[in-house]
Amino acid sequence: MGIFCKTWWIHVVIWISMKTQNFCRYAAILAWFALGTAAIAGPAVDKYGQSTSAIYPVKIHSDAELAKDVASEPAYYAGLKPPKRDSYGGMLGSKATLGLKATGYFHVEKHAKNWRLVDPAGNLYYVLGVAANGLGMDYTYVTGRKDLFEWLPPVDSEFKSAYYGPDNYSFYVSNLIRKYKKPYVENEFLDRTLQHEQKWGFNTGGPMAGWSPAYIKRHFVSVSSLPAEGDGVPLLPGISRTFDPFDAKIRSAIDRKFAAELPKAANDPLVLGYVSTNEPLYEDIPRVVPTLNGTYTCKRRLVASLMAHYKTIDAFNAAWGLHAIAFDGLSNAKLIPTTPAAQRDIQEFTGLFLETYFKLMADTFHKYDKHHMLLGCRLQSGTINSKQLCGIAGKYLDIMTFNYYTYAPDADFLNRIYKWTGRPLLLSEYYYVSTAESGLTSGNNDMKTEALRGKAYRHYVEQSAALPYVLGAQWFALVDEAATGWMWDHENGEHANTGLINVTDRPYKDMLAHMMRTNYGIYDVVLGKRKPYAFTEDPRFAPRPSGIKTLPIARATGPVPIDGTGVGFPGLPAEPITGKRTAVGRNTGGGASMKACWDNKNLYLLVSVSDTTPMMNLNTGDTIWQGDGLEVFIGYDTVDQDGTLVPTDKQVLLSGAKVDGGFHAYVNHGTIQDTIKLISVPNVNGAGYLIEAAIPFAALGFTPSVNQQIRFDIAVDDSILGKERVSQYVWNGDERDSGDRTHWGRAKFIR
Repeated sequence: MGIFCKTWWIHVVIWISMKTQNFCRYAAILAWFALGTAAIAGPAVDKYGQSTSAIYPVKIHSDAELAKDVASEPAYYAGLKPPKRDSYGGMLGSKATLGLKATGYFHVEKHAKNWRLVDPAGNLYYVLGVAANGLGMDYTYVTGRKDLFEWLPPVDSEFKSAYYGPDNYSFYVSNLIRKYKKPYVENEFLDRTLQHEQKWGFNTGGPMAGWSPAYIKRHFVSVSSLPAEGDGVPLLPGISRTFDPFDAKIRSAIDRKFAAELPKAANDPLVLGYVSTNEPLYEDIPRVVPTLNGTYTCKRRLVASLMAHYKTIDAFNAAWGLHAIAFDGLSNAKLIPTTPAAQRDIQEFTGLFLETYFKLMADTFHKYDKHHMLLGCRLQSGTINSKQLCGIAGKYLDIMTFNYYTYAPDADFLNRIYKWTGRPLLLSEYYYVSTAESGLTSGNNDMKTEALRGKAYRHYVEQSAALPYVLGAQWFALVDEAATGWMWDHENGEHANTGLINVTDRPYKDMLAHMMRTNYGIYDVVLGKRKPYAFTEDPRFAPRPSGIKTLPIARATGPVPIDGTGVGFPGLPAEPITGKRTAVGRNTGGGASMKACWDNKNLYLLVSVSDTTPMMNLNTGDTIWQGDGLEVFIGYDTVDQDGTLVPTDKQVLLSGAKVDGGFHAYVNHGTIQDTIKLISVPNVNGAGYLIEAAIPFAALGFTPSVNQQIRFDIAVDDSILGKERVSQYVWNGDERDSGDRTHWGRAKFIR
């Protein structure tokens, strides 16, 4: 009876949602419902790895449909007519017309203001890549949760090659086995994949693409990864993908590993270049290194630099506000840089750390590979947005790789990165998803259809290609992530519609049709012969509004009880936060209004949020942003300075739901976490909620004065079931607010 009721409810909701144009939201609800209640409602995933509850155009229902795909595919690919290129994918004849050089290897040249990526034949080359055109994201963890799956074969069966060890299974591989009626062979898969990608107009594989002889057979270019982690190169605790560059043993291990691996491909013209790692969080260096103990060389080096600078322990104590007895004791002490002098010292040491790292990698790389380019670390937005980091990296890299997830490329932001580095950019990872037409519920930048996903691709790639220093972009990835999450994070793995093809090996043809228009005509855009495509139908892709909003914050009229009533707030009109300013995810039709006031102790906020699934948040601490709630950004120091956050900037997370009997708040970049008074209550109309909070100025690190102006912004996070954020809209800024203060608005304290 329970299963019947659940199934009946699902079909009713699907019918209603389609009639009311809210299919995206309800499809996500249903998929999460299925995953979260599998024990009650039955398996969440069918034998093909598809959601059992979602309905979407490319879903299959039988092996016969797979067989029909085999029969129809040759005609589809034969009908695709990519333009003629040189053997690498470069623009034929451009060596002569643009005055480029042929060196036998990929390299960069600068002609006037334009950077050119040049292929081994000497022709202009623009990277149209697939960052992961091998497998991996499609494997899911199955041990201990087999009730989620309608079907799983024994490990020792005809589907043995779909297992990665006994714990991980690829429904994509099992569908290939069904489709072609033979075991999966990686080289055969990649050979077929590369042929398809070339037909679609792609020309480059990324560092997660996998390698096989198929790359040579198809003359397909790839980006490789340096062997810089593992096997004698331990990572520092608390700093993602970062090792200690001062450690002599690690430096020796880097040399040994490079000497063993790099000569193998040192003369390979199909290698575009090497990245050193993926998405390290170098912004955590100044926070983590001072807290390490003396077993780490970098901590001892920090202490040595402090000793050299201050000479005496008394001078150090005065500058840092500490009471240390001697420098010898600092190596095992947790140093927290709270004073301006301490923060300057840590910033200077961070520069030394980065200089040592990038020099080590560059010197060792070029020692064993004389021909290829060094492409950096595939940085995230929050990491790359540092003048110090970019200035140092630019001295040692040929190209700066940047995993740039956004709706529309922000030319102002990219210009700033380029100005800081002086090096051209390769946008090394991004994607768009369509929840409604993929059956997958997780991921950024959601579009209503796969065709619109293709238009988003056109906008991203062509607007970037029109910039004189962007040399290419690499889509992530070939195959959708597994519906039950990729294997690396077990039950919490990503499960997004990232692919060019889905779990049943079906290409998203509507999306690819738009992608091919860009890929086939990219060199006209690069050379300025055609204006870049602009996705004008979607306001999320429009240029962000110019101007800076300023919020007046008046003094409270009396005591402000945190009870959701607004008592004590002055009579100033509420400031709107429009849902049209979507920064992350899709526009879910929400909106908000806010009021603010202050007294000598607290900043008070009263925010009313429109939300059709209100007060859904299961998160606490620094993950509150994943559910319904607010993010408040405050910067009182160097108010006129744009760019990355300054040390005193704060991000305050306010939950819109009660968890474990209480309301939760968290101050990023702060040391006081338990003094924010907060309440969230349903709106009287039942279509939203209201958050009221008292944020102590002690937690923010300053006491305001009348007429003082600060940087200020506020974002509203929206979740459906409280586990993952599906959208965020902001008052003045954009999706980079958590790591970039450039587009924060302003607030002014008044009487």
